[in-house]
Amino acid sequence: MPGVLTFTFQALEYLAKSQGIERTRLLATEHAKLAARAIDALPEVGNKVALVSRQALKDLAQKLIRRTK
Repeated sequence: MPGVLTFTFQALEYLAKSQGIERTRLLATEHAKLAARAIDALPEVGNKVALVSRQALKDLAQKLIRRTK
């Protein structure tokens, strides 16, 4: 197991140095914005279920970006 722990530590160290997590978060944020714009561009509907579903999709994208685990 010591080899696995060393590898894991090295991988985490490299990830921190490369700012991989932050860059991934920024990319995910941009994709969430694009998705929200695409949802907003859908044709108007009078169906309440469709409206709630669209909002739920946008909310889900934001929750995924803000999560910490």
